[in-house]
Amino acid sequence: MKLKYVEVVWVDSTVKDGWYYPDEVKKLKPAEITTIGYLCSKGKDTVILVTSVSGEGANLQYANPHLIPARCVREIRNIQNVKKQEDS
Repeated sequence: MKLKYVEVVWVDSTVKDGWYYPDEVKKLKPAEITTIGYLCSKGKDTVILVTSVSGEGANLQYANPHLIPARCVREIRNIQNVKKQEDS
């Protein structure tokens, strides 16, 4: 089994606490997030990363799926290809 290990740069909404003048509010930006993991799925609506992979075939499991809205993704960078080695 081969999964890409990637870094996804994406933007997320953010909330700021307190009072601001209108010109200050207009300067606020969404949060830029960088998430690293195994690329499980890249679709029209979502990019899904997982932190860990276990098992094979019918016993294959993914841990901690992180769903990122595709429209929020700025860039996906390949870190390396990771191949799970078969038992000897």
